[in-house]
Amino acid sequence: GYKEIVQALLDKGADINAKGNNGATALMNASASGHKDVVELLIAKGADVNARTNDNGTTALTNASSKGHLKIVQLLLTKGANINTKTNAGITALMFASYKGHKEVVQTLLDKGADVNAKNNRGETALTSASMNGHKEIVQTLLAKGADVNAKMNDSKTALTVASEKGQKEVTELLIKAGAK
Repeated sequence: GYKEIVQALLDKGADINAKGNNGATALMNASASGHKDVVELLIAKGADVNARTNDNGTTALTNASSKGHLKIVQLLLTKGANINTKTNAGITALMFASYKGHKEVVQTLLDKGADVNAKNNRGETALTSASMNGHKEIVQTLLAKGADVNAKMNDSKTALTVASEKGQKEVTELLIKAGAK
């Protein structure tokens, strides 16, 4: 399996934090692919849990969160991954998980202290990300954790605006009940 190959490479002196052309490390790739055993091995051998790619600034945590790999997200957080790190576009792990609908990852990130109102470079929050895609349960969770229901994006749109534009009726109703204007 992958773990044995990685172990063999490490035994031969491979640089655990070596980066590919875009700056991705083995830990980032294993995190994105859901290979928890490889992630555990790499971390145990000293892989940098907060390394960022050169091209877009993603990390192992943003990769795992985007793909919904809950166990890897939990592991990375216990090993010191920066929960609120942002990509070059300002996207956090919470925003990725909210956008993709990974409710258990969202809950874990919030429970561990993710900034519920962090904004990306376009002014989007986890709430706007979840709202535009109709992830009602995530919207409820974010609101319960203090998400600003009326936060404005750079173009002055809100979660309510994007939800209604995308035809997300249930989310639109939920946001209105929560005080969206």
